[in-house]
Amino acid sequence: MTKPPKNQKVSKLEKFLAALCALAIAFVFFIIPVEGAAAEEKGKKGSGKKQPNILVIWGDDIGITNLSIYSKGLMGYRTPNIDRIADEGVSFTDYYGQQSCTA
Repeated sequence: MTKPPKNQKVSKLEKFLAALCALAIAFVFFIIPVEGAAAEEKGKKGSGKKQPNILVIWGDDIGITNLSIYSKGLMGYRTPNIDRIADEGVSFTDYYGQQSCTA
């Protein structure tokens, strides 16, 4: 019997890592959705507490003055739907963001 070349040998560590990755993938795709469905069913049958609806809107290259909820339309932008959502919920006025490019 001939031995495979050195570069084609699979070490025990590589086998272990492959098995660990397969287990992690199985966990993500099979276990977590089942637990989520069970929690959802429990929430429906539970104490009658209504779960909060959380909506996060992300915008690319948008400033605080681009939303009329914050600028009251002074900059010429009108966003009535976003304003309505903000009026019905919570608006965040203080924030901190790191620049993505410093050059």
